[in-house]
Amino acid sequence: GYIGMIGSKRKTNLIFQALLMEGFSTQHLERVHAPIGLPIGGETPQEISISIIAEMIDLRSKKDLIERRGD
Repeated sequence: GYIGMIGSKRKTNLIFQALLMEGFSTQHLERVHAPIGLPIGGETPQEISISIIAEMIDLRSKKDLIERRGD
């Protein structure tokens, strides 16, 4: 699955620190894509949503390639 978090790097770091203090492991947090989306320079909600979907497609295609190669 895909887990992403919208927010500034500062806010993301604060939330990650709070989650670590609550007992979440570093392994769990490494699964979170933050900041979310590919850096395409989007500013509007529509552009940001495209960057998020683009990241999801990119990750899926990389996963599919690895599975086909048998890595």
